[in-house]
Amino acid sequence: MASWFTSAIQSVRDKSIDALDFVRRDLTEFTTTVKSDTESYLNKIKSQDVGDLVLAIAPYRTSEQKWS
Repeated sequence: MASWFTSAIQSVRDKSIDALDFVRRDLTEFTTTVKSDTESYLNKIKSQDVGDLVLAIAPYRTSEQKWS
């Protein structure tokens, strides 16, 4: 009986380690992707003219309209 219980505990432990390792790798990949995408986006914004940024925020504003 003790051998069976020890075997079951070891199996649960091994599966838990595998699951935690998978989550760790997944979070590492997610973090790398977010960092890379953020850097790309910030570099894109840095290269834009300020006038382009205003047009992106309010593309349909006409001269008759006032800011609310």
